[in-house]
Amino acid sequence: MKHVRRRSHKRGSSKASVKSKQRTTAQTRHKPKQHIKPWRLSSPAEKELRVRSLEVLRYMRSGKSLSFSAKYIGIDPRTVVKHYLRSCIYKRNGRWHARKSDKLERMLIIYEDGQTKTVSTKDSKTATVIGKYLNDTKKILSGDVGLLEKYKDMTIKDATGKLHHLEARLDMLKQIELSREDIEFGDIYDH
Repeated sequence: MKHVRRRSHKRGSSKASVKSKQRTTAQTRHKPKQHIKPWRLSSPAEKELRVRSLEVLRYMRSGKSLSFSAKYIGIDPRTVVKHYLRSCIYKRNGRWHARKSDKLERMLIIYEDGQTKTVSTKDSKTATVIGKYLNDTKKILSGDVGLLEKYKDMTIKDATGKLHHLEARLDMLKQIELSREDIEFGDIYDH
């Protein structure tokens, strides 16, 4: 006589239900891409919050926690996560960490053709180049003229794809410095 082995039909024990559980778990792990308003469409209050959120991100990339950074800058950490930085931070072991780079739009100040201009950048790598350039211009104006060579033919691409040539002429940088005496030199974000 043949022995027929019977399966127990417990709820959720079939292969199909296991696959569907795996699929739903994988789907819940993937967060939809965060859409942030373009800079030009943002209100002044939203622009201010974005600038503060970017400062929080900068502190987080230097090793500080989200809560410390947000408190130091004066913004609620929940606002930062929910509205501005969700795409460039992640949670591991109960703690928020910053990604190395991001694709957030920022308005930054550059020197081009003997003038101060505001450009929209589409990522943190371009923003880093601009930040280093502005720091080096301070050093150049203090006497370290050798740094000018690095920026002689350097261009950056803004969010619209337009190329901008960074100012590398000492006389023009001095002229820009004189015209900017009333503005704080360290502020690179355009509000």
